Amino acid sequence: MHTTSWKSPDEGWTFSSQGGEQYLLSPADARPIGSQVRLKLNAEHSVLAQEGVLAELLGRHCALLPIPIHVGSFGVVNTPPPWRDPDLPAVRWRTLAMQFAGRYERVFTPICVIPIHPTDKCDVRGVLWVQDGGTYGTTDNRNVSVFVRGMLVDDNARRLLPTWAGFCGAVIESDALTPTASRESLKQDEMYRATQDHLQEALIEGLTAIERAESATWRRVVRRHNEALLGAALCDDRLYTLLADSLKVPTSQGDLPLATVIRQGKGKVPVSTADAGHEAVLFGAQQIPVVDGTRYAVLPFCRRGADKAGATVIQVGTREGEKAIFKPEGVDAPTRARLEELFGAPGRKLVPARYAPSTLPLVLAPDHEAALKARLEADAADKRISSALLGLARRYTETIEGGAQARLFINLDAPLVQTLLEAKGPRQAEVARVLNALADLFAAGSTHEVDAASAFENLAGGLSSLLV
Repeated sequence: MHTTSWKSPDEGWTFSSQGGEQYLLSPADARPIGSQVRLKLNAEHSVLAQEGVLAELLGRHCALLPIPIHVGSFGVVNTPPPWRDPDLPAVRWRTLAMQFAGRYERVFTPICVIPIHPTDKCDVRGVLWVQDGGTYGTTDNRNVSVFVRGMLVDDNARRLLPTWAGFCGAVIESDALTPTASRESLKQDEMYRATQDHLQEALIEGLTAIERAESATWRRVVRRHNEALLGAALCDDRLYTLLADSLKVPTSQGDLPLATVIRQGKGKVPVSTADAGHEAVLFGAQQIPVVDGTRYAVLPFCRRGADKAGATVIQVGTREGEKAIFKPEGVDAPTRARLEELFGAPGRKLVPARYAPSTLPLVLAPDHEAALKARLEADAADKRISSALLGLARRYTETIEGGAQARLFINLDAPLVQTLLEAKGPRQAEVARVLNALADLFAAGSTHEVDAASAFENLAGGLSSLLV
């Protein structure tokens, strides 16, 4: 480096180093006031001398320096950020902010930008953006670069953004944030926590403004990040109010707004937390969508929405859920004996009931709770689960009635069932055989173990007998 100070313009100095602990400082001939630095790159780092690479690096790391930086044919590469010009029209600000965000978003293209304005409690200013890339609930692409007094201190300060904002990025500057001694990150002090709150407020306010004023952009945000936003909606009442009508939940009829599920279910929201089997058959026959509660944040989102709408969540596949669907009906001893004769099978409990639609004669429902009890009581479970955890699990399963791991609900409102009970002769047993096979096959998509080969054999055999 050669430098000449304005205080002593008649003398110059040179500083040189080979990158080690030693350096050489010596007087030199005077040059025009200022400093000139020459870097000699090793061969393996020669790519850093390419104009495009150099322009990109300096444009990122030196973006907020007060002096212009020129790189060959690229000209000035550190144009001031848009938030430093308070007189920019809104449209111009948005255009420049999108370009500025593009320098720091390495993987995605920003969909939209949100300004960060300083307040009396926090001097942080800058820009937030939403990434144009599909996300899941567990996706975390937070991308935050922090400048302190014009210097880039941390380009991976993701924890400044809330955990639900895994689809967002930001560039901020501050004079109050404190770098660590190495100047490679930030001290997590009171100002750091104030910045976290400040960014969350700016993000919520910015999303609200986009929803109100930029409908096309808002639709893109929701399409890209629907699942992540389901979780975000549970983190803040304002977010829930903002997002509730825009988000969709996965159902057996495709992704639907929760309001549509409530309307089609006539105030009931069936949610499955296991592989759909008999639930899909039962509700599908009534044109009622079953929500997939195994997906991220879906079940709590449905519960919250149902509470606000005065609706009821039915967690299908559980005994409590089945109580809301099936209405058990007592029958006399002869009828019970006849039903056992026609439909009884090992490991299956028969439950005469009434439910809609009346065209559905049988529903075979696996008992997930009884199955859990059986697994935990198996000797092998002791080898896989710690004694403390197993003790807690067994404390829960002590409240579960064991025995049959599936229940067959027989619809007494079904005309076919009534006709079958009144019929006489060998064809009665063959019809029951066919119905049993169909019930098994419909349940085969659930976690209940079904001998599909035997079910198909009974179906084919029963139908063949009826044709004779």
